[in-house]
Amino acid sequence: MLSSKKASNVEVQYSIRLERDTYVDIWNEFTKHMIRLGYAIKMTYLISEYDGISMLKDILSCFSNNGGLKHSINMTSSEAKELLKTLFNENLGYFLAKLSLASASTVNFRSSETVSKIAEHRISKKVNDVLIKISGVNYNSLSLNELNIEDFKAKLASLSNVLVSICDIALGVYGK
Repeated sequence: MLSSKKASNVEVQYSIRLERDTYVDIWNEFTKHMIRLGYAIKMTYLISEYDGISMLKDILSCFSNNGGLKHSINMTSSEAKELLKTLFNENLGYFLAKLSLASASTVNFRSSETVSKIAEHRISKKVNDVLIKISGVNYNSLSLNELNIEDFKAKLASLSNVLVSICDIALGVYGK
């Protein structure tokens, strides 16, 4: 009886390790997918500004918290397009992959090496300063090491929400 109990413990430990490894693999694949998606959106933007901004807005909407910030951003369509043009010159794939971490339903994605690398992604000072001014969120200071996971996700969601509004302004949704 004792030996079968020991075997069960080994099976449970193996099962937990297998589940964790599968979970890490899924997060690694998801972040790689987001990177590729960012590059695809950037290519679309180069072909059609409107379609690229529309695609960016659709993806960012998945990560936003759908707060009511839309009317609090005082920006013309031209200014919004200029900001997005600058953002499209960044590594959009890594930028989107980091923002996608806001949609994580669990707090245990730190064990993924790819996710850890994505979470440390930085953008240019110029773009970061504009994002701070508009959203109050310092993208470059968002790190898994410095924030608890819920604050990290909340700030990413807030930034996504602001960027969705900027995309709306650039697309002329508000007629500015």
